[in-house]
This record gives sequence, structure tokens and C-alpha cells, in this order.
Amino acid sequence: MRNYPEEDYDIKDVEKMNAKEWMLEALKMNPSYCCWGPYEDYMCKYTDEEAKEHNAKMIAEHGYDPKRKGGGWDSRFIVDSWKEFDWKLDDYNELVNFYFEVNRASKECEACEGKGLNPKTKIISDNYYKHSSYDNNLVEQGWMHNITDDEVEALVKGGRLSDLLDGWWSFDKENSTWKKMVVDGDKREWVEQDNPPVMPTAGKVNSWSKKGIGHDSINCWILVKARAKRLGVYGTCDCCDGDGYVYTEPSAKLGLVLWMLHPRKGCSRGVHIKHIKKDELNSAIKYLQEAKERNADRFKYLRTTTPQHLVEEYHDARKDKSVSPEDYAKIIDGASNEYGSERGGSLLLWYLKEERPKLNPCHFCGSNKLGFDNDKRGVLIRCSDCGMKLGLCYDDIYIDNKHKVDTTLRAVKLAEYTAQMWNKEKTIDELKDMSKINSKTYCFACYGWTDTETVIMKNEGKCDLCGHNMFNDASYDYAKKHWIDGTYYDKPEGV
Repeated sequence: MRNYPEEDYDIKDVEKMNAKEWMLEALKMNPSYCCWGPYEDYMCKYTDEEAKEHNAKMIAEHGYDPKRKGGGWDSRFIVDSWKEFDWKLDDYNELVNFYFEVNRASKECEACEGKGLNPKTKIISDNYYKHSSYDNNLVEQGWMHNITDDEVEALVKGGRLSDLLDGWWSFDKENSTWKKMVVDGDKREWVEQDNPPVMPTAGKVNSWSKKGIGHDSINCWILVKARAKRLGVYGTCDCCDGDGYVYTEPSAKLGLVLWMLHPRKGCSRGVHIKHIKKDELNSAIKYLQEAKERNADRFKYLRTTTPQHLVEEYHDARKDKSVSPEDYAKIIDGASNEYGSERGGSLLLWYLKEERPKLNPCHFCGSNKLGFDNDKRGVLIRCSDCGMKLGLCYDDIYIDNKHKVDTTLRAVKLAEYTAQMWNKEKTIDELKDMSKINSKTYCFACYGWTDTETVIMKNEGKCDLCGHNMFNDASYDYAKKHWIDGTYYDKPEGV
């Protein structure tokens, strides 16, 4: 099981596997796509040991040595426990994908040979294909091209044989109604119909099945079940309850599947860690978090190219001195929505650098190497000499493309106001005593300015305008302590 159980059949499987809740919770951390692994597609190359076992089995059973090779950096790697897995993430081993899985060890049911059917239904199934059929007193051998009208109806009710109908049909068993797929451009939906479809004859279906692909494995199961029911013998295997397998362990285990790359060898492989204990789960998660950080670090310097039409739009607006901040906000917001937050932030930087007057020297060290900058928090004033940083506005205000243009506009105005406050002549003592922005604190909930002393000393950290809690418990205690002892504005990082 690779996804958190939500459907009824998955919940039943969880009960059968005797899986613990903490194991199921781990499945919530999985990526949305988990249909890959070291036993599937081109990732399923044998280990060296598995290849030797396979060759020996073929020799014993068929007298033929396939000489299959295993091992190497492109073969799967399997360990029984987390303790046995000791690969470090480095230039030789990079982890690019993963998923947790919940499994309970099992083996094929010997009574039904893995089909999950009772003996008589299994005879019908075995004789469906000509090549696997044998003498019996129940059905003809290789009957797949000789089905009956009631079996045709079973296929159509199962949503099959669309090639022989006037479209896609299905049957809603719960409401006993027929539905047809109606296509309108890109839109598709199942629409209830007053009348059933016109069924193709059994002869027509039998002729069709002999050409091209014909019946697939889904049709096979529908037909076997329909014929067994008509003959009154349908049922599942008593030994495995229809599962086709029996468990060999008392309860489920949590496993982890990894997709590892070796850049220097140009190879990738699937890694299967069969068992992770509850007290080992955090260690496994930390390993995955390290991989997440390594992957993010490799791409952190990517920048998109500013589209020419946005550059021209910006400069046209800049030439017109009557252009309002609203128009600038629209340009910035358009760049953020179409080309990402980094480009939106760059456009706001252009606006500030070219439209605002040159900033006065640094109030802390007197340097003239002062300007606007952009980092992951947003746009800020930075001194190149002493490292002082004064935040103007932040990502969740002006470059989050989920916000409207009016939020961007507030950010532009906030940046303008803060720059104006900075350019007022103030001594360092005045800055310590007041606030770097006129003893006011900006509330990101109501977008208003509130008195810092009132917020800290009277309102227990809440905005004086809207009541929004502007501090968490730890930061409020810190702010109050430093306000009382007069060191609230001592840090050079800014407000």
C-alpha cells in the first residue's frame, strides 16, 4: 500500500494487513505519484544474487541456462532494515524521489494458484485461453472466442466493448441505471440514459475478438465471473478468501523505496528498505529532508528572463510622471503571476531604484554604500559596509501570486513610506529612542500602522487597529524585555 487508505477496499486491506496507525500516517508524506519501484518497468534489474537464483531455477525446471546477469549500479538494491542502509548523500549518491509503503509479507495461495477462485471457477478461468486449457467436464477448452449474449451484456455493463457501441456506456449497479459518456469539447461527463444501449450480438463480438487486440485481461475476469454465475458455480477460494495469497507474517511493516542517482556513472536504481521501525522513522525522514535540501540548493540560483513586453511596459510607465502607484502595482503583479515571484520582486526593485531619491548615508556607520536589495524575505534597504538591513515589505505581501493587485499596491506604498522615513535626518540615538519608521509597527493583517509602545506594553502584542496578534509567545516576551530595558532597536538588522 502506497497511498493513505480512503476507499472502502483500501480500508479492508488495512484491516487484513493488521497495519498500525503510525505506518499509515507515514503514507501521507508520499508524493502524489508512486507508481514506480525496484520491481517495476526498467528499474527491475535483478541483484547479482537474484540473477544466480533465477538461472539455477531455469536450469532445474527447463534444462536451460538464460545466463541472466545482475548487480551493478543500474540494478535494484534491497536491504531488510533501516540499520543495514548506510548510503550517504554526496556527489556519488543523490536521492531524487521516494515513497513509504505498508506491506505484510505473503506468498501465493497454493490451493488456487494465486487466482483467488474456488475449484470450479478456476477451471473456467484456466480454460479461457486455448494454450492453458485442459480436459474438463465444465466448459469447452479455449472458450474466449465463443461467448454468449448474457456474457456480452456483462461486458457492456462493465464499461467494455465501446468499439462495438455508439459510444462509452456503463451500468450503475447501485441505482440500476445506464449511463453514457457525453463529450462536449474538452468536457466529458457520464449522463444517465432512459434506454440501454443496443447490444452487439455474441457472434459479432466473437468475430471482433479474433482480430487485433480483442479481449484484454479485464474482459477475461468479467467473462469468467459471468459464465461461472450462469453455471451456478461462482465463488472465491476458501483458503485465501479470494485474495490469491496468504500472509506469512503476523502484521504489516513500514518500508521505504528510494530512487537514487549516480551522476558520475550516469545510472539510477531503485532501493527497497523492507522494514523501518517506529523509533527509526524520524531518522529516515531526516535523510529525506537532507535530500530535499540538496535538490533545492542545486536549483536556487535559477532566474527567469524578464519578458521584453514587461520591460517596455515598465519603462513606458516610468516616463510618464503622472503614472500612479496603482499602475506600477499592476505591472509588478503581472510579472509575478506570469513569470514567478523573483521577477515580480525585481520589477519592484527597478521602481524603487529609479523613482525614489538617493538614500541618505547609513544611520549606523555613515556609509554612502546604501541601496535597495532583494532577498527571499522581500525588498529591503541594505548597507554594504556595516550590513544593516531594513525590511520594506515581504513575499507574502507583494510577490505572492495568490494575492490581488491591491495587495501589491499596499506593498509599493509601504516601500515608499519606509524609504521616506529613512531619508529623514536622524541621529543613531534618535533611532534607538523612536523607531526606524517613526515609532510605528506595520500590521500585515489590516495593512495599517500602529504605535509600537502601545502594542508591546498595553495590548500584549496585539495590533491597536484590528486586534491581530503581531507576536508569538516567544517573540513577544523578547520584545517586551528589550522595550523595557531600552534595547529594542539596538540590532542593526532593522525593524
